[in-house]
Amino acid sequence: FGKNEARLSAFNVSCHRVASNHAIDATRHRWAAMRLVLCCAVVGAVRRRADCTPATCVGDDDTNYDRDFFGDARVVRSFDDERRYLTVVGLGASGLALAARRGAAPSADGPGTYVHVETGCDDAFACTDAKTTLFRGRSAAHNLALWRDADGLYALGGLGNAKQGLELRGPVAPTPEGLASLGRAPTKATLLGSHASCVDRRPRTGTFCEFDGRVSMVRVSDRVVAYARSNLIRNRTRDGGFGGRHVQAAILESSATFGPFASINIAAYATCVEPGDNIYYAAVTANPVDPSTALGLFPVVHNAPGGDDAFVGLALTCDGVAFSPLKRLLNSTPSSLGRSTDHPVLGLVSRNDKVFFYVHRGVHGVFDDDKEMERLPPSRVVRYAVSLDRLRAYTASTKAALPTCLHKKRTQSIDPHECWLECAQKTRDRGQNWNDAIVDACVAACERRSPSTCDKRVRLFGVGAKKTGTTSLSAVCRLLGLREMGLRAKARVLDEKLHVRALRGDPQPFIDALSPYECFQDSPFTDPELIPVIARHFPDAKFVLTTRSPDVWAASSLRWTQLRSRAYAPYADHFWAAMGFRGTPSRDEAAGLLAKHDARVRALTDVLELDFSTEKSETFWPKVCAFVHASRCPLDQPVPRVVPKGGARDGQPS
Repeated sequence: FGKNEARLSAFNVSCHRVASNHAIDATRHRWAAMRLVLCCAVVGAVRRRADCTPATCVGDDDTNYDRDFFGDARVVRSFDDERRYLTVVGLGASGLALAARRGAAPSADGPGTYVHVETGCDDAFACTDAKTTLFRGRSAAHNLALWRDADGLYALGGLGNAKQGLELRGPVAPTPEGLASLGRAPTKATLLGSHASCVDRRPRTGTFCEFDGRVSMVRVSDRVVAYARSNLIRNRTRDGGFGGRHVQAAILESSATFGPFASINIAAYATCVEPGDNIYYAAVTANPVDPSTALGLFPVVHNAPGGDDAFVGLALTCDGVAFSPLKRLLNSTPSSLGRSTDHPVLGLVSRNDKVFFYVHRGVHGVFDDDKEMERLPPSRVVRYAVSLDRLRAYTASTKAALPTCLHKKRTQSIDPHECWLECAQKTRDRGQNWNDAIVDACVAACERRSPSTCDKRVRLFGVGAKKTGTTSLSAVCRLLGLREMGLRAKARVLDEKLHVRALRGDPQPFIDALSPYECFQDSPFTDPELIPVIARHFPDAKFVLTTRSPDVWAASSLRWTQLRSRAYAPYADHFWAAMGFRGTPSRDEAAGLLAKHDARVRALTDVLELDFSTEKSETFWPKVCAFVHASRCPLDQPVPRVVPKGGARDGQPS
């Protein structure tokens, strides 16, 4: 295989062309088959880290991206040096400024790190004016973000410890001269490494946040939000380094004071991250088509024994903390220690009827063996264009499915780090925070007393009446990978009247019967009075109210009960008794029963309402996944609309 490496890096043939080459002899067939596999793996899919080397795995797939979103892609700039963490910011009549971290090769770090800024740039990053150096030898250069807010230009950056951290400097005039003065600008606000609710669980930091990844800042609606690195895993790697990279946000609550940090909440992304889950940073910028929202670009890496995944994702936020599910824009390459080869540029550029997104691809220094710079091809900036109309459509559909955009209030997300924060403060007060054994013992003792609220299980309860789409909801559960309580398990509950016992004050047998499962629908869960019992024993429960037009439902249910009663005479009586009616109602009476049932459910709990007859695929899955905090979201699937032909088997799917 090694002697063919040069051939592998040189061939540029599509999988379709290789697959159609039938006229090859037996000897050549073996090589063609190998080439087909590698071509499909390298060009058409996410490449595995085990297959990557710095020379061959730098992304030769600039034509592979979400073509439903982006209209075109173009390489606009390349670099044969170590620069990374690019930012583009507008300077009015002076054009654009392009900033990058520079320093020792290959990772642009070391004591002489600085921010290199080019000015007079166009949207293809051709820059003609003076170059500026900022923050040379200062920690702000490590993670600096430039931020333009109205008529002011700001810089946010700095490494954190007990007494230092991120400094917000500015405002200065948004001109080349103002930009050059940012290093001397006054400090407006700070985020120390000891800032409230800041989480960095790596052993090497002494419980303080280091802010070792790039930062960003945005104004969304009426608030200003800063984004910084958090490390959520107590990972003892060789250098005490990475583990569960994530992003935390702090809101500027006054002109000079930030509120406490909170982990960002990305719908359908794991609330409780594992060591292989990494969001390298968040490049969050104002949405050019809707100032009440912001757009985040995220380099995402998932390392797992079964295979690695990496991509650049897009998400929208209305409050700066809760984000929509990630929209995969392009595949990336997993590299070393949870990094990827592709870094979104901070900043968007609007030109006429287009908005340009930029991604710095093939970044140097992200592989452990990026030692010989002369072996590495140049990194490059790819410009992706989206039309204003397409961006408006994405914004509208995403806002319609994101609860914080609909209700204008922040969701209360699960915080699995309460014990860590408590012990971090306790050991700092005692001067023990650099003693890993003491810190770990404190956290372990705390979690024994108060187990982590990070319950990875999702429990979805369908509390809509029969004939409102309960079978379709069952299909939703299957696509979400939730284990459903099937007919046999529900029959036991009904036969032994465990739900009745629960309503009479003896809930434990009922709760025990539910505990192995994650999805529930149809009887007995159509009874709204069970909702308080379920909510009390399953604080993570999510309630979905499936509903229909009352008049349409009434006509359908009357036909259905008449049909089923031919095979089982008492069926209609049982059906309507469950709705609180004796006998068979008229159509108007039946419609009233559904309206009454749904009103009672809404009065008892917050619900996600689904009408499968009217749901649209572009909004259905994002709002479902956001509501239940699903660990995976089948965004490529249509809205399930299932006509009942029987029941789910017990425990399916597992």
